[in-house]
Amino acid sequence: MRELTAAAITAAVSVTYALSYAALIFAGPLSPELAYGISMMLVTAAVGGIVVALTSSFRFAIAGADSNATAVLATLATTLAEALPLDPARAAHNVLLALMLGAASGGIVLVVLGQYRAGRWIRFIPYPIVAGFLAASGWLLLNGSLRVVADVSLPQHIANAFTPDGGARLAVGVAFAALLFATRRVRSAVLLPALLVGGSALTDAGLLVAGRFDHVHGAAWLLPPIGAPHVTSIVLPAAYAGIAWHDIADVAPAIATAITVTVIAILFGAAGLEAQTGVEADLDRELRSSGMASIVSALCGGSLGSLSSSRTILNVQAGAQTRLAGVLVGVASALVLAGGAPVVALVPRPILGGLLLFLGYSLLREWIGKAWQRLGRGDVVLVLTIVVVSGLKGFLAALAIGLLFSCVSFVIRYGRFRAIRHTLSGSNKRSRVERSAAERLALERDGGAIRILILHGYIFFGTANALLEEARTYLDGPDDQRARYLILDFAFVTGIDSSAANSFATLTALGRRTGTPVVFSSLSDAAYALLTRAEHTIVDAGERSIFIDLDHALEWCEDDLLAHIALTDAESVREWMARELGGPAQADTFLAYFDPVQVAAGNLLFRRGDASDSLFIVTSGRLCITSGDEAAHERRLRSMVAGSVIGEMGLFTSEPRSAGVYAEEDAGLLRLTGPALATLTAEHPHLAAAFQAMLFRLQAERLRFANAEIAALEA
Repeated sequence: MRELTAAAITAAVSVTYALSYAALIFAGPLSPELAYGISMMLVTAAVGGIVVALTSSFRFAIAGADSNATAVLATLATTLAEALPLDPARAAHNVLLALMLGAASGGIVLVVLGQYRAGRWIRFIPYPIVAGFLAASGWLLLNGSLRVVADVSLPQHIANAFTPDGGARLAVGVAFAALLFATRRVRSAVLLPALLVGGSALTDAGLLVAGRFDHVHGAAWLLPPIGAPHVTSIVLPAAYAGIAWHDIADVAPAIATAITVTVIAILFGAAGLEAQTGVEADLDRELRSSGMASIVSALCGGSLGSLSSSRTILNVQAGAQTRLAGVLVGVASALVLAGGAPVVALVPRPILGGLLLFLGYSLLREWIGKAWQRLGRGDVVLVLTIVVVSGLKGFLAALAIGLLFSCVSFVIRYGRFRAIRHTLSGSNKRSRVERSAAERLALERDGGAIRILILHGYIFFGTANALLEEARTYLDGPDDQRARYLILDFAFVTGIDSSAANSFATLTALGRRTGTPVVFSSLSDAAYALLTRAEHTIVDAGERSIFIDLDHALEWCEDDLLAHIALTDAESVREWMARELGGPAQADTFLAYFDPVQVAAGNLLFRRGDASDSLFIVTSGRLCITSGDEAAHERRLRSMVAGSVIGEMGLFTSEPRSAGVYAEEDAGLLRLTGPALATLTAEHPHLAAAFQAMLFRLQAERLRFANAEIAALEA
């Protein structure tokens, strides 16, 4: 019983909406053919409503013609009517075909978008453009409502509002719209149907008292008699007889605009229904559902049909919980089409126009109000501009202006974005190569000659110039700022355009002239392709300028810098231990507990997860600590050279190896096993303590440098 009650209430509103939209589209010179429009809109409500009710992700969905798209289609009808001013019947025939073609093509677009999961694409449409389009739809509805009520179309024909009859109709329409607006917050499912029935009854009573309740004296107040249903189909040959195809082609942009507005309305409406009903929305399913409804509607002689959020909410408030209510609403629309002509004749034009006036004003108020509250003043200006241009020049011109304004605004705003995320130097950012004490001191002293720019975001012509100017200071700036190496890291860069690529090529050419290598790291394949195609390529014979990541780029710069610094001869492990433990004799005693080990290049020293039963001191060659077990396919955590200690943490904590180690080149090591360390501690506790103190100092130095790097990143 509750489903029947909800269906009855919602059907009354849906039928009234269908009549209002028909009166909006078939207004002015097309009004003699309004019966065709009423049939078309009722078909849309019936056929489209049933399809959406059965296929939507909302069990209680209601569908029909959408107010936003209908506002656009009304401009299409006006254009076709103006093209054939002396033949309204033929103009109406052209309008019907254009609407069916729009329904079929729009349905196909919606199904394709839903099939390819394009529901998420709505977030790529700039919000000011969405707000502007929907607000412009409100303006078109508002302006169209005045035509329905009193044959007034701003700014033309305004004199009609000042005739006694036109003024009276306008007063009734505005009063009814004001009543709807005043009661909009009352949460009652029966309120809107009651207002529609009550407003119609009062207006009809007034006409009856005035002696104008007939289609001769009250033609301007009442809908024309529709008689038998005027139903056609897009597949019938008769639908194409006498069509002015050049005029149909002229309104193709309006059809495309109506489809675009329908997509936006479906996605925003479904998201709103999800928030209000708590039922999870499947946006792609809603696109497919409305698309199928529009295709079936076109086959049956209807127009674009889609999910209606307002009528669906009304259905829920009336108690609907299943698909039955939506199907019954569609069936009710079909019954009105088949035999409801006497009922339709009782609905006055000013009541229908007042409903449209309320819808138009609500859209304007909602979307301009949202823009004013949520957007910056520049975006508010864009929204208002779209509304004005839509009213004066049409949606296509408004779309072009909106997109142009959005692009320029994006460039200006994003151009202020600093593409450099962090500025570091070789003094506070090192490669993962564990170097000797002398090399560490040299890099700490002279590492400032290596400058590192960590880039991020999308780098395009709007940001590339500022980046170029800042980077130039490290190549040809004052001596205290000039670098010997400049690294540009792209690990956090999402993409670059050709203008940015040319800027980087210009920077590379400047580096060649000043003798400062410009090094690139972490390039994506797309960025690499653009940079190597630039006018001055970043790749030159004999240069190492591109590295897989920042770590390897830093290593190359450090190696080259150290090669130009006069370092003392590297001390041997025995000399190092003598310095740390108190003399050569102590070093010899200590090293006697170690075993020599040789690891050939490419071989593993140990795997991740192995038992930590020993530590190693590197005496020659180079080893790599990786995040896994395979040498070639794992991320380098650290490279260890002569004078490095490996595996000490695992030996003291008895935890399994946390990483694997393999030899990058033939390497010599000294191994201290757990039992040997225990014997050393028992026999020479002072040497064991001194060795542990040395290890603590190494860890403290690593921690100090890590803290300095973190501080540089936070600066």
